[in-house]
Amino acid sequence: MKYLFFILLFFLSGCDEKIASNNNLPPLPCDLNSQICENSGLSFEILPRPAVAMQKHKILIKNLKDLKDPKIIFTGINMYMGEISAPLKKDVNGTYSATFMLSSCILSIMRYHAEIYDGEKPTGKFIEFDVKKQSDV
Repeated sequence: MKYLFFILLFFLSGCDEKIASNNNLPPLPCDLNSQICENSGLSFEILPRPAVAMQKHKILIKNLKDLKDPKIIFTGINMYMGEISAPLKKDVNGTYSATFMLSSCILSIMRYHAEIYDGEKPTGKFIEFDVKKQSDV
């Protein structure tokens, strides 16, 4: 019964096929899956690389000013997967990090928008990157 609940949850939270598409995805200015990228005056890095759906990853962010309640929210660009939120923690060197796992979808490449928030307020600082399905890596 427990497994039935998780299977049902997976299908109910899956991507919306009506808006899911890999068509017309413009190239990204920087591939976060192969290098450290800069955007909005910040340095972003994902470990391990490449970012793969249904696996734990860590995002590292440098040059971010102090925030009271920092978090990062991941939203799908070419598919609807809901919002995935993770708290950001600051280390002694001033680098913020968060551990996250992104959902799988019917698409082989899922593009995500990761935006930094201070509590419920967006900071305008973000990065966009692609995530591959496990079977396509």
